Amino acid sequence: MTDKIGELLENEISEIDYDNLTSDLREHYKELSEKDTPDYFTPHDDSHCEAVEKLVLELVSKSQIELSNLEKFILVACVWTHDIGMFTKVATDYLEQYSGGNGYTPESKRELHEEISSWYINHDSSNNSVKTLFTKNNIAENLQRPYLNTISIIIKYHRRKFNIQDCPVYRFIWGERINARLIACLVRLGDTLHIDTSRYDRRIYNILQIGNFDRTSRLHWLKSYLVSSVYLDIERNTILITIDLPASILSEGYEAEEAFKKLKFIVHDDVYEDLLAVLDVFRDYGYRFYNKVGVEINRTPGITGKIQTEIEGILNDLVIIQSPNTSKLIGKSIESIESLCGYPFDNYENFYNQTEQLVNHLKKISSDRPCHVGLQELVGKFESIFSEFPKKESNKGKTEIAAANKKLKTFTEGIKGMREKNIASINIKAPETLKGVSNILLFSYSKMVSEFLSMADNDFKTTAQIYIFENVGKRQHSISDRLDYSDGVNYALTLHAYRFVNITVLPDTSVAALLGDKTKGLNPENSLFLFGANGVDKNSFYCGHTSGHLMMAIVASYFRIPCKVICDSQKIGTINFNSTLERKGLHWLTGQKSLEDELQSKNIRLFNYREDSIDSSLITCLITDDKDIEDEFVCIKKPILVEKDKTPSLPRTQNRRKRKVADPNLKK
Repeated sequence: MTDKIGELLENEISEIDYDNLTSDLREHYKELSEKDTPDYFTPHDDSHCEAVEKLVLELVSKSQIELSNLEKFILVACVWTHDIGMFTKVATDYLEQYSGGNGYTPESKRELHEEISSWYINHDSSNNSVKTLFTKNNIAENLQRPYLNTISIIIKYHRRKFNIQDCPVYRFIWGERINARLIACLVRLGDTLHIDTSRYDRRIYNILQIGNFDRTSRLHWLKSYLVSSVYLDIERNTILITIDLPASILSEGYEAEEAFKKLKFIVHDDVYEDLLAVLDVFRDYGYRFYNKVGVEINRTPGITGKIQTEIEGILNDLVIIQSPNTSKLIGKSIESIESLCGYPFDNYENFYNQTEQLVNHLKKISSDRPCHVGLQELVGKFESIFSEFPKKESNKGKTEIAAANKKLKTFTEGIKGMREKNIASINIKAPETLKGVSNILLFSYSKMVSEFLSMADNDFKTTAQIYIFENVGKRQHSISDRLDYSDGVNYALTLHAYRFVNITVLPDTSVAALLGDKTKGLNPENSLFLFGANGVDKNSFYCGHTSGHLMMAIVASYFRIPCKVICDSQKIGTINFNSTLERKGLHWLTGQKSLEDELQSKNIRLFNYREDSIDSSLITCLITDDKDIEDEFVCIKKPILVEKDKTPSLPRTQNRRKRKVADPNLKK
């Protein structure tokens, strides 16, 4: 009897027309796509699945992977079902039933879309045609379950949040073995590789600009717009990605070089992370595969106007997101506002929405950095100006755009002009500050401190000893464990460019060892710690810094080495210190995802404090601009110069003399 049942099943399976079933799945997905309402994510329509199918079949062909007819069907079926959960109607039906009453949001759809996809292809509903398609193609209901279960399991692993090694190596459908993990790897990598211009739809992009479209999503859109091709070079085992940028913004002297590097890193690591995740599987099978990702930027002439402006704005956003210092953060924020002013918007509603999105984007960045007073004031004023714009519901046009742009331009030019004057007046003080100093100690890269030191004469630059303590908390590793950013190295190279000769980079943990080393000749009379500042509180004169500064100040106080803070008056204001903030999103310990996953699996948490609050008693002197400040953003009307007795700092338990503070009640 058992043999007869097996024979019947085998005959029934052999009669399945997989080509026709695949064609029906494609048509069903296309119907869902045509009925879908766009949100601010890059398209997950039928063109995306077509591109992913082409990529996975190219991966199979070039690596000469042998798949059975059933495996080919499962592979293509997974391609055409993995993103069904990204359709708004499908996601809404699921989330209204299973989200605990929270209902639909674009974010929840994105986060759970693999779960929604699996639910959709498995559940019984009059709106669901997937199971109907299997019945239509001679797959009886009792045979459908293993097919749908296998597809559901595999599509889960197209998401990076799931370890692909957890996918079953094999699945079996009525006696036929399926290399499930291999198929999951093909789907994940194919999905990742679809980042070229075929993912970009200007029509949808223009529609989205009128709706809820955040700046981070714009970055993903523009990344697809800039990537002109993805080529699988099996002979060199390399995935080659080409990015086209306007030749004019790649010309020598343009200040976007750092943004280009970060763009290359983002594109590279986005692909390389998934390549690493699947590489071992292909090695286990002995297939020839890819072990490198190459990203090439080409200078492309003729890209001007609206496209160039959009690209410049996105590159500025990219630097803002990953900028390692507060001065650059402020500068790039201003540039991003200016790029908004230069964009030739077609209508007022479009302009209003883009301005609102930039306001919200910068507010999010500044809210994560409460010590960045200058940024807080910049964003606050930007938001205030925006609040005076005519509402987007109004019947407004090009005249109102021009008037709004004029306000923003006046604002940014005023900020830049004031900042330049303030910094110039600070830098004049460099020769006097550095007189008699032989040893400069530095921690955590500061553009302001670098420029201050650059004002020293050539004798000082050739004789002074510069000791730079690397800020490990700001170190960044790529997913390939490449060192993307070292704060100490960046500082050292900057000062070398200013012609300093004697530069030493040390771990931040060695500060006490250096100061205690009698052979170095560091003492209070000839040594000086120079800090920049994210901000200074106008009432307490507590300084807000990147985490690690407090440790340096305490050690310096113990050894009686004076600490001076360089800070322009735009960074002096009210700080709501938050000692619990974490520096997130960086691979600061390692780029090895397997090691991070192991720590997480054992409930070992990695925590990286973002900021320090330094008691003003640990600071010898606050060096700032020495003129009256007419600035509604900073509530200080007289020059700020906070000095103690010239005796180096003593430990807090000993008596101190009172600090000399400029009298805020003096008339201007």
